[in-house]
Amino acid sequence: MSEAFQDSFDAIRDALNQADATQQLVQIIRAHPELPTIRDIVIIYFELVEQSPSQVNKLTAILVNLKTSTEIAIATYDRLGKFVQISIALALDLELHELLTSELVFNAGPITPSNELLIASLLSAVTTKHSLCHSSNLSTAVHRGLYYDRYVSVASHQVLILGACLQLSLNGSYFCGPNGLGACQVLCALERIRSVGVVKHPGGQRLLVVSD
Repeated sequence: MSEAFQDSFDAIRDALNQADATQQLVQIIRAHPELPTIRDIVIIYFELVEQSPSQVNKLTAILVNLKTSTEIAIATYDRLGKFVQISIALALDLELHELLTSELVFNAGPITPSNELLIASLLSAVTTKHSLCHSSNLSTAVHRGLYYDRYVSVASHQVLILGACLQLSLNGSYFCGPNGLGACQVLCALERIRSVGVVKHPGGQRLLVVSD
């Protein structure tokens, strides 16, 4: 994937590490007010959370502040190829949706803090919680984890379950009800998962309890 502008990844990474990160990002966007700039910000956001998941709240707060910046319009094209300008908030929503949707399709991998699906689940939970992203695909990922798919291996199913539980534990109010499953459905699914014993990892078993 090409960068939005020369050395954009380095510039954005440096901005996110500054005390006034939001203002630094605003300056970058003002100089390059195009959708690829927002895309690169989201990519580096994902990268930094993957490197240090404990920083997720700090980094997400920067994007939340950035979302409120209304003085800059982002240039892009609609589905018909017509030039349009959109808000930073909508641009973030679009780019988060695209990257989260692609990341949540990963099935396998060891249960580690850097597992791609678990990182995507963490980001899905916090970005929806702060209204940075809205997508039915994110709720679909929760449904996929709670209900057995005979085409998925046991190891992959365990990761999918933990991804769903991570989202529910952090933002259950979004992923239940109108945006997803009913509370009774979720509780029954979690009880079934515990009784079958699919999740073997000790940390995963604790997460199952927290998600209830």
